[in-house]
Amino acid sequence: MYQRIIPLWKAKLAKVRGYVLLKEDALTRAVEESRREALTREIEWLRGQAQWLETTIIEIIISEAQNEVCDFKKWDFDIIPHRVVMKNGFQTPDGKRLNVEDAFKEPNHPFRVAIVCAMWLTGFDVECLQTLYIDKPMKAHTLMQAIARANRDLLAALIAHLRPMPNWTTNTQTQADLKMFILDNLYASLPRPPFSEEETDSLASRVYDFVWHRTSAGAMFATA
Repeated sequence: MYQRIIPLWKAKLAKVRGYVLLKEDALTRAVEESRREALTREIEWLRGQAQWLETTIIEIIISEAQNEVCDFKKWDFDIIPHRVVMKNGFQTPDGKRLNVEDAFKEPNHPFRVAIVCAMWLTGFDVECLQTLYIDKPMKAHTLMQAIARANRDLLAALIAHLRPMPNWTTNTQTQADLKMFILDNLYASLPRPPFSEEETDSLASRVYDFVWHRTSAGAMFATA
């Protein structure tokens, strides 16, 4: 998975940098003040996204196996430098060490993408975690644990918001209120960059659909 992500990540960074150059070129030719202001805002956003992509650390988190060096060599992959990071963590500006668990929980640390196998699920809370990709089928309690890892604060807020309104799915005004509640929470919590307004709106729609189906199934409050 690491070998698949890194080339795509670098390609995304190159693409964003290309957009910056295009927008900068457009800015030099823009005449209208409103157009220049819009391009300036867009360039600032793109530069921020490029910096976020460039500084992000992507690391592997897996349990140690006896013959893992040889096993990973079969896939033309050197696990040793990644195992060093897993054991020793990251060096801080003051020369100290920060273990990978605490680094991933720190919102301002550049360790933002973790590729995890059979670890960090049960009881591992990361309040700043925004997205969780799952590469295998999950169901029942295990699925809810996984969802809660990435949406702990929002999930708790939704349950508190909906508890006094058990029949909200039949009330159009309450439905509209919930959509706005979800959108407001996501706009307040998702960082920009990397999330755009379109991505935030799309995520809000998916969260609303999830809550609707959980409520209709009588399982929404069981996720608390």
